Amino acid sequence: MHRKGEKERPSSAVLYRWIHGALARVLRDCGVECVMLDGDAPDGGRACFSSPVTSDLVFPGGEKLAGGGQRRVRGGVLHQGSIQNCLLPSGWDELLAARLAEKHSLCVDAELFPGMNARVEELLASKYRTEAWRSGVRHGRPSQSR
Repeated sequence: MHRKGEKERPSSAVLYRWIHGALARVLRDCGVECVMLDGDAPDGGRACFSSPVTSDLVFPGGEKLAGGGQRRVRGGVLHQGSIQNCLLPSGWDELLAARLAEKHSLCVDAELFPGMNARVEELLASKYRTEAWRSGVRHGRPSQSR
């Protein structure tokens, strides 16, 4: 049900195809060959990153490259995603933002809940922008190289 004058949001399936389609174009522009799946893996995607599902991106050999998850709330949709097993050049994220913005506007300052943006900034400063995180040290151990 939608409020009067409120636009109907696209389905999750449509959003996955739009976001992962834009990501696939950017990855290809960066030299990473990939395809978007039209159906789930035989096990139905039970093992997140080892078992792709519809609209996930895979390498030509079938290994999962990128996938995501969504949280839908009354005021919008939060889409989080992961890319694995490839190195991307600097600026790939700006290319993705530009691809996504070709047909849609992005709400950069929107908050799913009061104080969310402040909490994100706090996490970035205390964890993700630290030298330990950038150098690959996780939980006191260096991260595994692929």
